[in-house]
Amino acid sequence: MANFPPRLWQSQLKRLALLCGLLFASTLLLADGMPPVLQPRAPPPALEGLAPLASTGYAYVIAHVGPVTVTHRSLNPAVTAAALTFRSLQTASLCPVTTPGEEMAIG
Repeated sequence: MANFPPRLWQSQLKRLALLCGLLFASTLLLADGMPPVLQPRAPPPALEGLAPLASTGYAYVIAHVGPVTVTHRSLNPAVTAAALTFRSLQTASLCPVTTPGEEMAIG
């Protein structure tokens, strides 16, 4: 692993962290804006004479504060989008700064 001087990565790191933080927050809060339309494919168990299933300890909602709800469905894409954006933009900015032009031209 290379140890780059701080002057190479500190200039853009704050702006990139802010961008990724905004992307994370907006995806986290807005991913569940429109619930999917679900239509059951089978009749409910009560109509078939089956006993209802016991509930498990799984919680779909992680946090619910006022009108804001954070769910597992919104957390996964938020983390993925922020991490991929950070990694791709940071790599794209460090590669030209740390690699001489001759090496990039060779391949």
